[in-house]
Order: sequence, then C-alpha cells, then structure tokens
Amino acid sequence: MKEYFESLKTETNWFKLFRPICIGMTILLEIGTPIILYIMQVLIKHQELNLPSFWYGLIVAFLYSAILAWVISSVHRKKTNAGE
Repeated sequence: MKEYFESLKTETNWFKLFRPICIGMTILLEIGTPIILYIMQVLIKHQELNLPSFWYGLIVAFLYSAILAWVISSVHRKKTNAGE
C-alpha cells in the first residue's frame, strides 16, 4: 500500500490520481459536512437541521476531484519534462 501512494507522487495520468482523490473527498463531504452543519445549525444557531442532498455531495466531490487530479497530473508532467 505504501508503494502505491509513493507511485502517486510522480503519477502523470490524471485518472489514476482521480480515483483516490475522489474516494477521499466523497468520504470527507458525506461524513464531514453533516457534522459541521449540525454544529453550526443546531448547537450554535439553535435552528432545525437542513442537510443538502446526498447526490449534491457526490457531484461536488466528483467535480473537485477531477479538477484537482488534472492540476496535480499537469504539475507532475511539467516536472518530468523539465527534468529530461
């Protein structure tokens, strides 16, 4: 598993970077957002809890992961081209 994450540090294929980023971001958004919203809406503002749709979190995670993977892969590609 350690070798897999080490290989991602120099990966230039955006799809190979997309998968772990998307999984991590989806977990963060689907678990972290309700906790933060609960604290803000219920405990601080004393309002009723209104959570966004489950699909909204998946779409946001998918889009941001694709953008982030593309940016990281292009940076890795520039580093390998500059090193040649």
